[in-house]
Amino acid sequence: MTGVSQPPQPAGEAKAKVRMLSALISALTVALMLESIPFAHAQSFTTLYSFPRKSVGAFPFAGLIRDTSGTLYGTTRNGGTSGCFPDDGCGNCVQAG
Repeated sequence: MTGVSQPPQPAGEAKAKVRMLSALISALTVALMLESIPFAHAQSFTTLYSFPRKSVGAFPFAGLIRDTSGTLYGTTRNGGTSGCFPDDGCGNCVQAG
């Protein structure tokens, strides 16, 4: 005899080992993924402008645009001239900063 062979494993034991190995690989993959995600730093926000009444502007619409000097511009969906929608206005362009 050159070597001692092990008796064949029952199918249930083999499947259990495969499931355990698969779970271990999955856990290691998740651990490596979580390790590579940078932690978010706390952020603070400052209100640039608060619309005091509907006639000045309401419902900011779309994003802000910054010009070359750093001034921010935006639009509102309501407010301003009242000729477009009854009681809502036509919207405004606003300048902040």
